[in-house]
Amino acid sequence: MIGDDPDAPDPNAQALEDVACVVFLAHYLADFAEKHDSNKVVEILRKTWAKMSPLGRRAALAVPLGGALKELLSSALADEPAESRTAVQI
Repeated sequence: MIGDDPDAPDPNAQALEDVACVVFLAHYLADFAEKHDSNKVVEILRKTWAKMSPLGRRAALAVPLGGALKELLSSALADEPAESRTAVQI
């Protein structure tokens, strides 16, 4: 076991989750957003954001997104604390 806290997330599993989320944002979000209602996309983005670590979130914020996708991400993150949205340029 890594560390002493049995409830602590597995760092390897978290890294995998972060990568999956960033890949979704970078490569699949545009197609997904075209096929689904914007409210559903915003909800998916909120759930995706909640799964990521701070490091994964910083990586996600570095993904270049076009206007409509930036707006969706901005809507999804509107209720997030400022530190969770650091570097977001929306």
